[in-house]
Amino acid sequence: MDTIFKTFAGIFFLMVLMVAGLSLFVASVDAANADSYATSVTNRIRASYFDREVIAACKKEAKGKSYGLDVDVFTDEKTGECYGITDVSYVYRVPVFGISHTFHVTSEMY
Repeated sequence: MDTIFKTFAGIFFLMVLMVAGLSLFVASVDAANADSYATSVTNRIRASYFDREVIAACKKEAKGKSYGLDVDVFTDEKTGECYGITDVSYVYRVPVFGISHTFHVTSEMY
């Protein structure tokens, strides 16, 4: 009888560890996807030379992916060249542990 209890207890704890590990893995993948999206948005805006329509399309796409996107574009008064900053915000969630925190990926564009 003791062996049966230990076996079921071991299987139960193994399942708990698997669920916790899977939750951490999924959260890590979500963070990597947000970082990749931030890089993609920065490259698209830079390639369009800070076109307002491209920025608006990126903001709409970010909203659809549950990301926040802030883009600040500046113009150098001496040279007339544009530069900017992108800030992609995403929520890092691990529901098993009750973790939910907003992180930001900030990039500079020249």
